[in-house]
Amino acid sequence: MNILILEDDENQSAGLSQYLKEYEKDFHIYMEKDYDSAKKRAFHVPIDLFFLDIELEKEKNGLDFGMILRQDSRYKNTPVIYLSVRSDYVFSALNDLHCYAFLPKPYKKEDVFRLLNEILKSSMQEPQKDSLLIKDKNGVSFRLQPSDIIYVTPMSRRIHIFTTLTEYTTQYMSLSDFHFLFPNLIQIHRKYLVNPAFIKNYDRTNQLIHIGEAVLPVGRNYKITLP
Repeated sequence: MNILILEDDENQSAGLSQYLKEYEKDFHIYMEKDYDSAKKRAFHVPIDLFFLDIELEKEKNGLDFGMILRQDSRYKNTPVIYLSVRSDYVFSALNDLHCYAFLPKPYKKEDVFRLLNEILKSSMQEPQKDSLLIKDKNGVSFRLQPSDIIYVTPMSRRIHIFTTLTEYTTQYMSLSDFHFLFPNLIQIHRKYLVNPAFIKNYDRTNQLIHIGEAVLPVGRNYKITLP
């Protein structure tokens, strides 16, 4: 699970991170201090859970960040937990931005663990339709939606995945194994699987496919049939 903490107090951030690691050592935690760095991280790495401090020293705060998350389809239903010493933010956080919970500071380990139990139980009961859990080269798990894949290619006995959001490199896996997991892809070359939904043009004369921002070769032994 990828977790982002937006907190400008390093001690608070480190304390929360320690609680999360005590709960599950395999959590991958990103700690950001301000709105801009958190936004950059969230839109380059898929995040499964957000902890957002409402009071930030800079102009934009955690509520502002929560607002842009809810405006993006990728994060419309992602759990968001707001952190604050002020209880007067509770109504706005829970009602206007539909956050999962409000955690008052100083937070207690048992409260953090209780929320994690609830969130993980809920995610197990309502998994994202058709998505699969894959591990990257560092052993960090991420959920991959078949419709988000543009194309993939093998790289040093791993699979490099290009998606609409970012790029991933898996742990050791063959191209055929990956194809078995994602049969929506078609093979155009011994080194490429592509999502036909993203193909812009098929140059039959030169045997090239234009997909996303890439131009990929079509192998002589591969017959491509497009709708």
